[in-house]
Amino acid sequence: MNKKIIAVILLYLVQFMASSCVIDCGCEDKKTFDKLYDEVRLELWDMNIYPFTPLEDKNNADKLDFGLTMMVTYNVAQIGAVQQKLRFNSLGFTTANACSCASDEYIATDPITSFQIMAMDTATEEITDVTHQFITYNYDDEPITINEYREIYYYEPDDVVFRLIDVYYFPNTVQFEVKANLASGRIISQKTPVVTFVHQ
Repeated sequence: MNKKIIAVILLYLVQFMASSCVIDCGCEDKKTFDKLYDEVRLELWDMNIYPFTPLEDKNNADKLDFGLTMMVTYNVAQIGAVQQKLRFNSLGFTTANACSCASDEYIATDPITSFQIMAMDTATEEITDVTHQFITYNYDDEPITINEYREIYYYEPDDVVFRLIDVYYFPNTVQFEVKANLASGRIISQKTPVVTFVHQ
């Protein structure tokens, strides 16, 4: 008799838990998108005073106060979706947990591996890799290059101004080209207008 009573109680308990544990959050399916890098955008800066201002006169730049920002834009393409499932929790008791839906995921199947900053001396047309001559500072106020920045902080330096250093043997009239090197070997690049430095 006791076994029958226990079995009936367990049967109702299981039904109660099954009906009360299901939470439908009304979430849309989680989607995965591929970031397809397509363009490098550049901005030149006058770093003479803070806050820095865009360099308006490219024929009147100061080597000691010259800065550069770069941003790589991208399009997205959906590559997958995961159907949201009903959540079972609380073991039949009232739960205070709010519904939460999984965010869409953005990945790059062809990620950026490094940046290069090239400088062409317009007088001689000699091209030099000057990536190491553009720096910013980490949280310990130590100078770091753009690729060191990416290794430390794991994201692209879209809003970071990199200052030109070691300027004393730098050409006076220069055109810069910034290259974003992708894992596939593809290169996305953009050139600046010709910049004339007036302070030697």
